[in-house]
Amino acid sequence: FKHALTQEVAYGSLLRERRGALHEQTGQAIEALNPQALDAHYEELAHHYGRSANTPKAVEYLRLAGEQAVERSAYGEAIGRLRQALELLNTLPETRERDELELVLQSALGQALAVTEAFTSVEAEQAYVRARDLARHLGNASQLFAALTGLRTVQTVRAEHDKSRLLAEELLRL
Repeated sequence: FKHALTQEVAYGSLLRERRGALHEQTGQAIEALNPQALDAHYEELAHHYGRSANTPKAVEYLRLAGEQAVERSAYGEAIGRLRQALELLNTLPETRERDELELVLQSALGQALAVTEAFTSVEAEQAYVRARDLARHLGNASQLFAALTGLRTVQTVRAEHDKSRLLAEELLRL
């Protein structure tokens, strides 16, 4: 259907379960038809899996779309995708894998926010603090180092030198 209203009426006439199943099948078809070029379809895949019951795949494709947007310096778009991924991630049960994925998402979000809103951004600081806490919990030294570096930069730019010095000392110990 080419007209937007016709599309909306047709879409609305489907039962929610049927719509979800069609979105799942569409996502699977895109993956099957484009196995070598999935990177050109991350946003589309995120959309379809986000509207199906396949939350883990939706989160993964939103993460990939967010990282791809960062690579293109489309930070506003990246922030939107990463926030969407974090919202969906919160609906999943707490597991180690979920925490590892949240760590990656929070780190990427902190970086994108630092670029768009400056390192003094409260939101960037919150993302780095959450990434730091997750990295400590998971015992991931490299991600902990990255989160502490981002957090230390926030403190330095804000001229909170005592906090920055403590973080620098922790980075040296690490």
